Amino acid sequence: MITKGVKKYLINPSLGLIIGVLFIVLFWTTNNVLYSLAISIFVSILADVCLRLYTKASVCGLIFLFNSFALGLTLIIRLLTAPQDLPPVFFLAFYFVILTTFLTVARLSKTYISMYLGKKKSIVQKTFLSEVFDIARLSQYILTPYIFVLLIYSFKQPVKYLWEVNLIIYGIVPVIIFLFIVIYEEVKTRRIIKQLRKEEWLPIVNESGEVTGRIARSVSSKMKNRFMHPVVRVALIHKGDVYLQKRSETDTLDPGSYDHPFEKYMLFNHEINIAVRNSISRALNMQELPFNFLIKYVYENEETKRLIFLFIARIETEEQLKSISLLNGKFWTAKQIEESFSDEKVFSECFQLEYEYLKNVVIQAELVKNEIIK
Repeated sequence: MITKGVKKYLINPSLGLIIGVLFIVLFWTTNNVLYSLAISIFVSILADVCLRLYTKASVCGLIFLFNSFALGLTLIIRLLTAPQDLPPVFFLAFYFVILTTFLTVARLSKTYISMYLGKKKSIVQKTFLSEVFDIARLSQYILTPYIFVLLIYSFKQPVKYLWEVNLIIYGIVPVIIFLFIVIYEEVKTRRIIKQLRKEEWLPIVNESGEVTGRIARSVSSKMKNRFMHPVVRVALIHKGDVYLQKRSETDTLDPGSYDHPFEKYMLFNHEINIAVRNSISRALNMQELPFNFLIKYVYENEETKRLIFLFIARIETEEQLKSISLLNGKFWTAKQIEESFSDEKVFSECFQLEYEYLKNVVIQAELVKNEIIK
């Protein structure tokens, strides 16, 4: 998992900008453009390779790659020119321009890069790939005005205190810019990691129930009925009566209508029977309530697409009846249910779809069983 241990500090996609800081520091401390460029390129490539091998997340090293290209082109220009032809600070300015250009092109090519690099990547890596484009956008918006300032300054260089002013304009200011972006992105990355840890992951299934992928619940809810997810529903039966309670008014599906008390999205990699047992046990404060699988069907409307697994749990003992009192519903007879069907808003749409099957397979059998016992 790339969001644990030391890796959570290394997956910040903006770390590649530290190479820019290294180049600037070497430039002003050594006064040797070739040496500064060569060392920076070597460190950038080495850091990129090590990061990819250690985190197994190739998308986190893209900024290192952009920096390597920008520094490489700057080195080529330096090798093609004589030292006396251009002032040393020109190569700093050229590097800033090339890096900004690469970041701009990357942002404009977001669709194509995402298709190429995002294929077969995990949700986490796709999230950080998106962060790379956000970094490119932020860097572009900050560096572009800075480059214009450099152009203006290059035409109006002060004669007095020239070295000190150059140090501020070409050294201190860009270092502050790069460090600001890195720190900002580190805070943002930590927030994303925190959200990912809290996120619920839903399996994407087909009509036969085979898992074909997974997606964050928060993302799927925004996409409405694009993907199908498994949902567990549990009907409580007691002597042929069905326990129903009102759905929450905040539910997106049939708010305020009567329905089974237990409905739960199955989470990715969760075993269905254990999930049903745990949800019932927690709600009713009992060790175990026997249940049986009844039917599987597809439910779809404009808001959602679900593969519903309907289970039944029979309430047979006084202790179980007392546990039911913890809920906010009541038992309905078949007659009461059918009389209320005249108003389509009384019951949830799923319950209406399930009732005939529930009546013919379970309720009738329970009523016959009760008659025999009597």
